[in-house]
Amino acid sequence: MAKICEHCGAGVYGDVCEYCDMPVNNRTAPPKIIYKSKQSESTVSISPKTHRRFKLFILILIAVIILFRIIYTVADYNRINRHSAHNVKINYAHQPETEYSYNHEKVDKTKKNTQDKPVYSAMETFQKEGAFPSGTYQIGVDMPEGIYIFIPELSNGHGVQGVYSDPECNNQISSAYVHFDGTRIAEISGNGYVHFSWATAYNLDIHPEIVNDPHETDGMFIVGRDIEAGTYHLESPSEMFGDMSDNAEWYIYSSINAVGAVMKESGQLETYGGYMENITDEITLSDGEYLELRHCIVK
Repeated sequence: MAKICEHCGAGVYGDVCEYCDMPVNNRTAPPKIIYKSKQSESTVSISPKTHRRFKLFILILIAVIILFRIIYTVADYNRINRHSAHNVKINYAHQPETEYSYNHEKVDKTKKNTQDKPVYSAMETFQKEGAFPSGTYQIGVDMPEGIYIFIPELSNGHGVQGVYSDPECNNQISSAYVHFDGTRIAEISGNGYVHFSWATAYNLDIHPEIVNDPHETDGMFIVGRDIEAGTYHLESPSEMFGDMSDNAEWYIYSSINAVGAVMKESGQLETYGGYMENITDEITLSDGEYLELRHCIVK
């Protein structure tokens, strides 16, 4: 067993140190301590690059899960909305037998209440009130026959109207798809479907209070209702019609069926001239006739 030189610290196997030539005593060198690794021989070392890839994979997986969750939530929300919209009925006869009053109390709809107001569908409301918004209506079924006034809804006063043989409005049976800037009068009768846009149609039998004055605006008018029979002069004020004053025209009809109006006479104001043969600002009206003014009014 090796000894330790007490002078230089070298290992010595004899009595004299071979490095410093000094005598040594019998003190032996301390045993060498060998440390054993606690790590198992089968442990696999992971490089930093592999560790970053693993973290990136986990982040991508989490992002994909969140994305699918969002898509599922949106799809489920749209499905619920479509289901709700599909079940909305204009006719309230198919609603549940119970409902909630304004103070959130449950009300049994099966019990008769003399104070309950009758419930109408949208079409029944239009018919009852005699007012029809833009749309397509079957004559005599959806829209009762009668004389109607079409009042434009747009700020520029423009509307369109025609009559068709089918509800899809593919086959037109009216003589024209009429464009009108002021009010329009039409007799809705016969078979077919009347279609109009950007205007509201009022049944004049239900709405006699509607004022349609040819002294104030252009459009169509009923002689005997909106204006008395007689002879009148027309004018086209530039402050009212602007550049369109040069296109002032007038028409007199003996009938105004929506399929095709029967014209009695037409002309253009003499002050401005134009392409019409009858150039005059004087007209004579009789009861039962219909007057149409374009960009002019009665003096």
